[in-house]
Amino acid sequence: MDTLTQELFNTNECQYLPKLYGIYKSVDEIDFSKLPQSFVLKTNHDCGGVVLV
Repeated sequence: MDTLTQELFNTNECQYLPKLYGIYKSVDEIDFSKLPQSFVLKTNHDCGGVVLV
């Protein structure tokens, strides 16, 4: 994780970006019980990989 990403993740205070709940290497790392009822899951391995939950 680069410095800017780490700072945004730690503070969640960027007014231009949505709240970041986590950064994961694998779907197996995600604890869905700690996420809100509705959220967006964005992948970075393809173009347009977004899931609305």
